[in-house]
This record gives sequence, C-alpha cells and structure tokens, in this order.
Amino acid sequence: MPLLASLLLSTFFAINAKPQLPSVQEQSARAMLANFVASRFVAAAAEFNDGLRPQITPALLAQVKDDLSAKVGTFRSVTAVHHLSQDGFRVVELIAKFEKAEVSVRVVFDFENKIGAVYFNPILPPPVDAARFDVCEQITGHGLEFSIDRRRQNRVEVDRTDLVLEVEHDAN
Repeated sequence: MPLLASLLLSTFFAINAKPQLPSVQEQSARAMLANFVASRFVAAAAEFNDGLRPQITPALLAQVKDDLSAKVGTFRSVTAVHHLSQDGFRVVELIAKFEKAEVSVRVVFDFENKIGAVYFNPILPPPVDAARFDVCEQITGHGLEFSIDRRRQNRVEVDRTDLVLEVEHDAN
C-alpha cells in the first residue's frame, strides 16, 4: 500500500512539476512595457514590425506616456496576463496596476512575432448609477446633512435637542 501511494504521488508531482514559462510573445510584451514605463522609448519600439515602427516613433511614445501618467499615475506592477486571439493574430494583454487605476495593455503580434499594434486602455471604475441619486433628498439643519434614499425607504429622524441620529432601515 505505501508503495502504491508513493507511486501515485511521484506521478502526480512529475506531471505537475513543469513550471509554466512565459511565451515569447509575453516576454516581448513585458519587455516593451518595462521599457515604455522607464522612458526607454527606442528600446520599447525595438520589437515593432516594419509597418508600426514609422508610425509609432519614440517621440510619440513619450507623448503617450505623458498622457497616460497624467491619467493613471506611475506604474506599479503587472497583475495579470491574458493570451488572446484577435482577427487571427496573437494578443498578449497585460493588466498593469498604476497609481490611480489599472490599465489594459494589449500587444498584438504579427505572423513573425513582431509587435504590430499596442493599445493602452485605462480600466476605469463603473459609472455611478445616476438614477439612484435622483431620488435622494438632502436635509440640512443644525450644521448636519443627511441623505434619504426614498427607494430604500430609509427613515432618518433627528432629535434636535440632543442632535442624535436614529436610522431605521426597511430592507425591501
């Protein structure tokens, strides 16, 4: 019995022992992003294909970085990697954590594994539900401000003598 358990465990670890190495495309995408955030724009463009290189110059990459930095702050890390396919081309999506928001960095590879397109798209929080707030009513008094959401049927009562706030919530 111990021999059988030992064989089963050995087989399990032998099958799962191989670490998942990043693909050539993932390594290239990570290198491009690392060079981009470090302001090494010539190095960032090194793996661009012949069609992209004349269009996306190091000067343009510098402008993109300035714009991106103004919106999302400084780069922190890559938090996720997704391997996708788009119109028959391989795509590596790096989810990059920046100071103020995450950014989807999509790197599209041509058939020669050169970078054919790069997209930097900030992942913004979902918009606030405006309909939720148009039913709210503001009550002010004695230097205090309260908000009542009528859809949830919250009741707010203020004892003006002691300035005690009591809230009853009907969870319908």
